[in-house]
Amino acid sequence: MPSNSFIFTNKSNFMSYGTCSNHKLIIFSCHTIAAPNFIKDSETIISNDGEFLLGFFSPVNSTYRYVGIWYAKVSTTRAIWVANRNKPLKTTSGILTISKDGNIVVLDGEKNIIWSSNVTGSVPNRSVQLLDSGNLVLQENTTASIIWESFQHPSDSFLPTMKISANIITGEKVQLTSWKSQSDPAVGTFSLGISVFNLPEI
Repeated sequence: MPSNSFIFTNKSNFMSYGTCSNHKLIIFSCHTIAAPNFIKDSETIISNDGEFLLGFFSPVNSTYRYVGIWYAKVSTTRAIWVANRNKPLKTTSGILTISKDGNIVVLDGEKNIIWSSNVTGSVPNRSVQLLDSGNLVLQENTTASIIWESFQHPSDSFLPTMKISANIITGEKVQLTSWKSQSDPAVGTFSLGISVFNLPEI
């Protein structure tokens, strides 16, 4: 399958291209991360139904490390969502945690922020949960309200219950974007979304 393509997938029929390099994974039975806890490279969390994993991976023919989500029960591992797709980690010293201001962050070995959910407003009482749908959500613990979710920031894969949309007022879009290549999940050439046109009214 070419690199400039999109994946429409469900749990029973998974299409993939490219594999992750072999790394021994420690799978935690929990599906939630709450501050100050974190997961480091070689560790993963699993969704409650056991279908999805969140952790660190390297694409085929690459030593760079990324945080992503993939199907747990598929032998050929290929990430369906990537956090730091445009800024890979160069070593295995990265961690995924919740920052002091309540954002999901990927940190390198020097504690520099490589990627952030970038939600405004400092609310420290938050947790990260990997849902059975494959959606990674940042929620406020006291109200259980979702502050941020990966389904609103997809990579190149479309999963059940995900929505592609465009906001006419703000111009914000939820759209799929291809990988740059099989070994590089950075934003590629093609995108799939909704175009908004200002049509005249009679």
